[in-house]
Parts: sequence; structure tokens; C-alpha cells
Amino acid sequence: MADFAGYNLTELRSLVLRLLRASDTTRYSATATASDYDWVDNALNNAQVEFVDLTESVRSDYLLELTASQRTYSLPANFLDVASAYWYEATDDYTNLRIISTAELDMHTTDWRTATGDPEMVYIDGSETMLKKLGVYKIPDASGASSPSVVGNIKLRIYRLSDALSGVSDYPEILRQYHRALVYFAAAELLESQQEDSVEYKRSRDLYGRFYGMLKPAKKRISDPAKGRRPRMESHMWSNYSKFNWYDQYK
Repeated sequence: MADFAGYNLTELRSLVLRLLRASDTTRYSATATASDYDWVDNALNNAQVEFVDLTESVRSDYLLELTASQRTYSLPANFLDVASAYWYEATDDYTNLRIISTAELDMHTTDWRTATGDPEMVYIDGSETMLKKLGVYKIPDASGASSPSVVGNIKLRIYRLSDALSGVSDYPEILRQYHRALVYFAAAELLESQQEDSVEYKRSRDLYGRFYGMLKPAKKRISDPAKGRRPRMESHMWSNYSKFNWYDQYK
């Protein structure tokens, strides 16, 4: 018996139409034709963005090439957050950099905008443009080696948005057992925008509920410390978090 590989775009389209009780895309396309999947694909990609944004389930390594005297650096357009950061003094010698906020930096030191030396911390700086930048404290006084070398540079593990589904054989980047969640969201969005009566409105609410209902187990699986999926929390803190009432809402 073959392993379940998840659903590719062709299969996701079919599942969405099945939930919509439609045999083709005539009702759910701008052209009112039978095989125009633009609206369906947009809804599926919106679903994937929502899922990934709320679960931080897609991660990648990103090499930040440091430049002497430069404090902030551009991040990829699909960037969401930093999971971890390491400054490499040599190929096999690196320092785990603390991820900190600018407010914490203000309390830590008054010269974080000007101090130079070996990097000790990184922070998100969103003040310069709509796209966030990564700030480095201390400001490097020497440039790193050229990519792909990590020497003198910072290797980041980032949370990011997933790549859009476009080719018919494309698979979502999220875990395959949650692919059906995208179908629920996409069908709900299409029903919501094209509803004909109150029954369809209620169906869209139900489908949204199914989607968001799958987020809790997804987030728990992704953040399960036993599987090493909580990279921003030290192990000695895991038990402490369970003591807070608010934690039960997000775990």
C-alpha cells in the first residue's frame, strides 16, 4: 500500500469543488467557464498563507552576509520571524545569538545603535520600511566571507510564508496530514463570496470552523518539545509555561 503523499493542486481543486457541490468552476470563476481555476487557486493559496502564518510551520535556513559597519539587513520577502541565529567565527566555531527586541536593547545598553565588535544579539527592526529588517548588535567591524561560506556571517533559521501553489502537480509545503484544512478554508472563502442564501452562509461558517479547528493540533505538533519543534524556548522553560492559564489557549 502506497504512503499518503498529500494532495497536489489538481487534487485540492477537485476536493474544493466537491465541498462546493459543484461539478466545474462555472459559478466560481470570473469568466463563468467550466475550467477557470483562478478563484479556486487564489482561495487555496490564501488558505496556505493563513495556515502558515498562524502555525509558523514552514522554516528555512538563510545566510545573512555581514558587511562591516552595517547595522541592519534586508530579509526575504516571505519572512515571518526568526527562530534561531548563529554567528560563525569559523566554519566549525559558532555562537548562538540571543534574539531580542529593541525595547530590551534600550534597557540593556544605550549604545546599541553605534557599538561595534563581534555580533552578540539580533533583533527585528521594522522602522525603516514596510519590510522588516534584521538588526545586529554589535555592529560588525569586519565583513563576512562571500556566500556560500558561513565564516564571519550569521546563519538564520527563519519562519517564512510558503511558496504559492501554481503548477498542477505542486504540493503545499505544510505537513501532508493538514492539506485538507486548506480545502475547508478555500471552500469557505468561495462560498462566502458567492453565497446565494443563508444556508450557504452557514456552510461557509462551518467550513471556516473546521479549518481553524485543525490549527490547534497542528500548532501543538509543531511546537512539541519532545520532537525538538520549539526552537525559541530553552528546555528548562517548557514546564514553567504550563503553569500560566493563558498558555492553555495556544498550546
